[in-house]
Amino acid sequence: MYSTLPSTDVESSSWSSGHMHFIEVCKPFTMVATSSGLHGQPNSSGQCISVTSSNSQWSSIDCNTAQYYVCKIQATVDSCTITTCPTNKPVIPDTTIRSITINDCESGWTYYNITNLCYKVFHGFNCTASEAICVQNGGHLVSIHSLEENVFISELAQAGYTFGNDGAWGRYHVLIGLVDPTLNGHFYWTDGSPYDYQRWCSSPALSEGCTTLYADQDTAGCFQEWGTDYEEIVHRAFVCQKSSIAHICQN
Repeated sequence: MYSTLPSTDVESSSWSSGHMHFIEVCKPFTMVATSSGLHGQPNSSGQCISVTSSNSQWSSIDCNTAQYYVCKIQATVDSCTITTCPTNKPVIPDTTIRSITINDCESGWTYYNITNLCYKVFHGFNCTASEAICVQNGGHLVSIHSLEENVFISELAQAGYTFGNDGAWGRYHVLIGLVDPTLNGHFYWTDGSPYDYQRWCSSPALSEGCTTLYADQDTAGCFQEWGTDYEEIVHRAFVCQKSSIAHICQN
C-alpha cells in the first residue's frame, strides 16, 4: 500500500489537495521510520513517499516510479426522507357483542313505551272484582302518574260516544286502580305506586271508594277527568296493567 507526498524535505512536505487525495498516513506530517536515509528523514533524491505494506515503513522515491496507490475522496451522505407516523390511529373494527333489550306484550295487550308497561281493557265488573281479575292476569288495575298516561288510558278504553251526567250514566265510565276502601278520603293505587298525580273533575265523595275515568265525552264536562263511584257498581270497562316482556337480543 503506497502514498505519495510531492516534497523534497520535511519542512516543505505537504499532502496533496483537491477533490481526490493520496492517503494520509498521519497528520500533522511526522516521520516515524524509513528504509533509506537517516532515521526519521526522507532521501533528498526522492520527492514522493511510498509505504511498504509488510512493515509499514516509508521510503522516499522518484515520483515517476510506477507504484500502487490509494486514493481518498470526501465521503457523501445521501439525504434521507424521514417518514413520520400518521397522527390518526388505524380504525379497529368494534367486535364487542352488546345486548339490546326489546320489550313487548303478549297477545291482546298494548305496550306503552312511556311506562314500559302493558295494558288491556276488560268489561263488566265492579271495583273489587276488576282488581281481582287484573291480579289473575299478572297485574293490577291501572295507575296513572301523568297527563300523558291519563290521555293514553282514556283513548285506549273509550267507547266513542257521549254519556249523560246523572247517576245511571256513571257505570259507563272506566274503573281505574285508585281506591279508598275505608271511605276516609285516603286514596291509594292498588299496585302500590305513589299517589303523585290526580285529575279530579270535582272533590271526591267520601262515601264512594272507587275511582272512574271519564274516557268519553259527557254532558257534565269532565272529559278525561276522574270521579268516584260506589264499590258495588258494575262498570262498562276497567283497565289492567302489568309488566312488559323483556327480550334480550345480541347485536
